[in-house]
Amino acid sequence: MLKMTMMVAAAVLFGGSALAQDGDWRAAAAARLPDTGEMNLQMLNAGEVDGYMRLGWRRNDGRIEMFDRSMMMSADIFESMTAAMTDGDFAPLETVILWHQESAVMTLDTVASDGRVTGTQTILRPLSGEQSAPIELDLPDGVMPRAATFVLAPFMGLEPGESVSYDWYAVLANSVATVTVTAFEGGVVDTPAGRYEDTLRLEVRGTQPENDIFVANGEVVRIDVVGRDMTFLRRPDPQPVAQ
Repeated sequence: MLKMTMMVAAAVLFGGSALAQDGDWRAAAAARLPDTGEMNLQMLNAGEVDGYMRLGWRRNDGRIEMFDRSMMMSADIFESMTAAMTDGDFAPLETVILWHQESAVMTLDTVASDGRVTGTQTILRPLSGEQSAPIELDLPDGVMPRAATFVLAPFMGLEPGESVSYDWYAVLANSVATVTVTAFEGGVVDTPAGRYEDTLRLEVRGTQPENDIFVANGEVVRIDVVGRDMTFLRRPDPQPVAQ
């Protein structure tokens, strides 16, 4: 099996007062979410630069289309994802993931409709051939794709002490978990892109590994993988190419 050694994951209740209505925070987050955006984070593993994560989105005709490009050099891992969810309630639509580790490549291709996700997982090892297996899972009402948590984190509108709970679908694990995001004051965060004085820390608890997401000025500036010496920090914006 291909290992999920670098994936940031998340969520479940650790105190705080829940928001009154699930739909309220989703509607508010949808209203705050820009039409397009991207987070560009450097990955530190045991204090050393070991890769990156780039997660972006755009609105397109009633959909929010997302992409992820992540790499962990020490484990020879690269992930490429494209996915889509509905604009407003963030229901999963489709996902394609290419997961490279050493010489092996795993492809996951899923479509969600009418409360069910279906698709195919294919693993190709160049020296030993290809294996495929079906993906099938019932999805609960109100479920969101896992990646939505990281896209929406700066726009949830949580104040310190507040929390929201929801179900997410994780394609790599082909599983649903109930997750909770609780807000705390995050303090000062230093990144390669500069210092952020007043951040909000969103503790995501539930499935393993857990995450702390630090947000400021409408963007994710840091992600900690709880229980591992692994941190993602905002990188400087790329310089335009000289003409």
